[in-house]
Amino acid sequence: MKSTLAAIVLGASLLAAPASAGDISPPDYIFPRGLPHAPYDSECYSYRCVWDARHQGNGEGQSMLLTRWKGGFIAKPISHRRAHRLQAAYCERPKVTCEGYDD
Repeated sequence: MKSTLAAIVLGASLLAAPASAGDISPPDYIFPRGLPHAPYDSECYSYRCVWDARHQGNGEGQSMLLTRWKGGFIAKPISHRRAHRLQAAYCERPKVTCEGYDD
């Protein structure tokens, strides 16, 4: 019984572990296809986009999701890791190129 339980736990841990350290993070649970970059920390060209504060602007501040609302934008703070993951997933989409993106 103990050996069967140990085998199940080991198998589950191997399935959950990433194949290598260089793998991309799993998709975002709400936006699995990612979001485009925000050109500014207060505006974006689409309905919703992401500002990665560490890699955009002066490299300081809070990363956030920007959502269009009543002629302006609502900003929701998010972690740098999530912002980076959202932008990476967007750039991996077919027919989307982020080369030369002004970020």
